[in-house]
Amino acid sequence: MQNVGEGPAGFEKLLRRLSENAIVRTVAGLSVERVTRIQTEGATRDFTELVKERLVQELEHLNTGVTVVNVEAKTIQPGRVRDAFLKVSDAKSERKEKETQARQEAHRILSKTAGPRSKYEQLLEAINTYGAAQNPEADDRRLEELRQEIDRQLDQAEGEVAVRLRQAQSRANEIRERVQQEYKLFVDYRDMYEQYPELTLVRLWVRMRDAILSSTDNEVFFVPEAGEIEIITNRDVQRQIEAEVQRYRGRK
Repeated sequence: MQNVGEGPAGFEKLLRRLSENAIVRTVAGLSVERVTRIQTEGATRDFTELVKERLVQELEHLNTGVTVVNVEAKTIQPGRVRDAFLKVSDAKSERKEKETQARQEAHRILSKTAGPRSKYEQLLEAINTYGAAQNPEADDRRLEELRQEIDRQLDQAEGEVAVRLRQAQSRANEIRERVQQEYKLFVDYRDMYEQYPELTLVRLWVRMRDAILSSTDNEVFFVPEAGEIEIITNRDVQRQIEAEVQRYRGRK
């Protein structure tokens, strides 16, 4: 030590004065949240670091040869506002807990939806990139590339996305096969009609009649030759049961 006395006892008073001065001058320029060490938006440094820097400058200016290793502070809330400080601290802890729970829940939902983090993050990035690129001046070729990237990520996804895509693909195959069969049948009837028009009409009429009579949605009434006919409009209960059974099997 230089210029401060012969031992620590002689330096203590000076250090206390310099520390108090550094604390007052530092605290005067900070908000109460920074002083009570409650992290706020934009608060990247603890105020004890600022106190340490100011104290070091003062000691160097006096050429004391003393090095400040660390500055520690303990927050003591004033009695009258202690409850308010505690509520702020509790709210901060609760916010962190809620944020942690929200991140965990988001991870659970996304993992269930699209698979591991590495896959759902890439899928979300592709979707967000495509959304950000959509504007009136957007290049159609660029948008098409982004859509293809989304499709590529969907093909690699797991979880419910993969299940839904397989179901959609299966349904699309069923529809495509049915349409192809209907188109082939139409072509066959068209070619047949060009060669045998009357026979083709008869076959089409028979096909339509069979479709009507075999449908569970239709009921057939045989009307006798009589001057007065009484028609009971109540549906056949047995036919209703058969229709319900058929619809149930179709859903399964």
